[in-house]
Amino acid sequence: MKISVLDRIDTCPNSIRDIELYFEKLAQELEATQLLIGHVIVDGQPVYEEFVEYLKENIDGINEVEIVLYNLQQYISETLASAAQYTEKAVNELGNMAKEFYQIPSRETWNNFSDLLEGMQWIIETFVIIEKNGWAGEVLDYQAWNEYARLVLHIQEHVKDLNQALQSADTTLIGDILSYDIKPDLQNMQEALEKLLTSKVDN
Repeated sequence: MKISVLDRIDTCPNSIRDIELYFEKLAQELEATQLLIGHVIVDGQPVYEEFVEYLKENIDGINEVEIVLYNLQQYISETLASAAQYTEKAVNELGNMAKEFYQIPSRETWNNFSDLLEGMQWIIETFVIIEKNGWAGEVLDYQAWNEYARLVLHIQEHVKDLNQALQSADTTLIGDILSYDIKPDLQNMQEALEKLLTSKVDN
C-alpha cells in the first residue's frame, strides 16, 4: 500500500506486522514535530477511531492511505467538535433506545447500543490522551475543561454499569441506565462542550 504523510509517499507491505511497525516508527518521528495523527483516509474513506485496528482488519484490500496530521490546537478542536456531534446524536437517540430495552431489543437496537458504547469509549480515550499529556491547560479554559472532565468520569462509570448489566442480561437495567444516568450526563456534556468550543484560549 502507499501511505501519504508529511509531504511524502511511503510504501508499506500489506501485512499486519508491517503496518504495526510503520505506525510505531511514525509515532517516534512525530514526537519531534509536535504534530498528532487526527485521522486517516483509507481508499477515500475517512477513519477517525482506532485506525490502526481498521487497517489491520482490512489489510488485504487496502491500496492507498492518507494520514491527516494536526497541530495541538487543531487536534483538540477537532476532537471536541467530534464529541459535540456525537453527544447531540446520542441524546436524540437515547429515548427510543431505552424504550426498546424495556421491551424486546431488536438486532438494530443492539447495533445502535454497540455504536453508543464505542462513542462513549472514544470520548473517554481522547479525554485521557489530552489530560495525560497536560495539553488542556495550554489551549482551553480551565473551568470549562474541569466540568467536561467531571462528566467524562461519570460516563466512564456508566460504561462499567452497562457492562455489568450486559453480563447479567438485564435489559431493563440497561434501559434505566440509558434513561436516568447516561442521557442527563450527555445533555450536560453538550453544554460543557459548547463552552469549550467557544472559550478556547489562544496561544
